[in-house]
Amino acid sequence: MSGTFLPGDLLHVAPGPLHAILPGDVVVYRSREVGGSACLLVHRAVRTMPDGIVARGDVNAREDMDFVTSENLVGRVASFQRNGAVRPVAGGRRGLRRAVRARMLRRLKALVKERLPLLSRWIIAWKTARKRPAGA
Repeated sequence: MSGTFLPGDLLHVAPGPLHAILPGDVVVYRSREVGGSACLLVHRAVRTMPDGIVARGDVNAREDMDFVTSENLVGRVASFQRNGAVRPVAGGRRGLRRAVRARMLRRLKALVKERLPLLSRWIIAWKTARKRPAGA
């Protein structure tokens, strides 16, 4: 979840029941086994469904294909440690707002990166046109 956490952050995971997880909480769960091994995912709960909880990484465009169930849930991320400071993790509605902000920022960065060459060409053309003498 690079939108919230950085490599090297230490996550404090609180175990708990699935019914205690709210949309917006950050959860740790085991993914489906691929090639004989399962990995742990850290994603934000988006909504609850009858089959489990739908999760998505803060900067991911799509929701996870696997549901978070009581069988694969490890726990909820309560806080994280970065550079020696312990910080709480936003959950609930506040967490959902943070995830939306992270996705919007990611899209904005991609748009700027994509449009920057076009914008720079337009600026150069505009400056060149301004420097020409009248009637030339």
